[in-house]
Amino acid sequence: MLSRLFNHFLLQSINAVVRIVLGCFLLGCMAGSHVQKIEKYRKKLQYYLQKDSLVASFIQIDAQGISLFDSEQAKQKRQAEFQLSWEKLDDFQRLIRHCPDQAWQIYDTNNWQLLSSFQDTLAVLTSQLALPRKRQLPLAGIRIALDAGHFASNLNEAKIEERFIQMRLPKEKQVVTFFEAHLTWCTAQILKEKLEKQGAIVLLTRPTLEANAKQMWQSWREAKAQLKKNNLIDTLQAFHTWLINYKKQDLITRYQKINNFKPNLTLIIHYNVDADNTCRETPTPKNYNMAFVAGSFLGKELNTKKDRFHLLRLLVSQEIENSIAFAEKVLQSFEKHLQVPTIPAETQLDYLKKNCLLTERQGVYARNLTLCREVLGTLCYGESLYQDNQEEALALSKRELEILPNIFTSKRVAQVAEAYYEAILEYIKETNKKKLNF
Repeated sequence: MLSRLFNHFLLQSINAVVRIVLGCFLLGCMAGSHVQKIEKYRKKLQYYLQKDSLVASFIQIDAQGISLFDSEQAKQKRQAEFQLSWEKLDDFQRLIRHCPDQAWQIYDTNNWQLLSSFQDTLAVLTSQLALPRKRQLPLAGIRIALDAGHFASNLNEAKIEERFIQMRLPKEKQVVTFFEAHLTWCTAQILKEKLEKQGAIVLLTRPTLEANAKQMWQSWREAKAQLKKNNLIDTLQAFHTWLINYKKQDLITRYQKINNFKPNLTLIIHYNVDADNTCRETPTPKNYNMAFVAGSFLGKELNTKKDRFHLLRLLVSQEIENSIAFAEKVLQSFEKHLQVPTIPAETQLDYLKKNCLLTERQGVYARNLTLCREVLGTLCYGESLYQDNQEEALALSKRELEILPNIFTSKRVAQVAEAYYEAILEYIKETNKKKLNF
């Protein structure tokens, strides 16, 4: 009797050990088959997306795939908000590229059964991309979104927005005044005309100089009426609180316009300043260009499900890599046409240290700006020259070039537009050589 019990126990033990060994073997084989993917995406997370250690609380990359969590506690319990297995990676990448809204639906509902209902749409879009394109012009059929930064239409509005230059230039013994929203809008207007002549289809998020400012004041009138209705006092503090919220809404409107347009390229146009020159009443001798792309998340920026989706989207797509290549072309063109250098890699500006990750391309930084994160596809957030530089301030303040009836700007702005134009042509040319679809 004891002998039979012993043999039974021994047999069960052997079976348990075999199951464990076999399970470990299969798990090892699975991990081995995906080891390159695991290494690839862990490196990408580290290089482009993870600015601080808290980001690791929300993501896990292992043999099972890529898992997202809504908290550190959920990760410890292995309660994934969403899991992308390696077997489903290709399908999800195709969705992100061609049907990003549907990719978000699957993430939001954690329902992979939705994938089958999207397959027909994917097949149609993929077949359309496979068709040969007849291009008589270098940019024929290319869709390009131009976002002219800021919204002021005059100096007073620019002062409210705190994006203006008003300084005395010691050498010239004169005061120069201009504001960035006017520079960016004029740049976009000049660039739009150039691109359309080469066959591009162009979207302007600020179609007129006054459009966004008019929306701002209309929004403020509505806010004041609500304050009055609620028996609240219309104070300066109330205005500033409202303005912060309006700026957020303005950015939402911009990226929604861009994403609905479905561009091949997006260019976000800004002019830079010397961050160390805080007073802006005297010029700086420094002058550099830089550019931003998506990435560099802080842990505190992953508190919503949509933010975590964007982390996954940027991790598994080619959007960051393509954007870096585009931004590099922009900076090269800036150096050529503006004779202004790219910011050195060793530059220790506070906001770069706190918020950015330097990519492998000098002057191109990953940064989790709203538009960098929310705009889908290849983009460059350009920051050309320093407006508060002595020579630049003088050049930018001139009204010597009429670009539209009664709208004048600086010839320096036209040079910036030319630099962007050549960068776009070069990027498209290089992309076509590599036979990449947009």
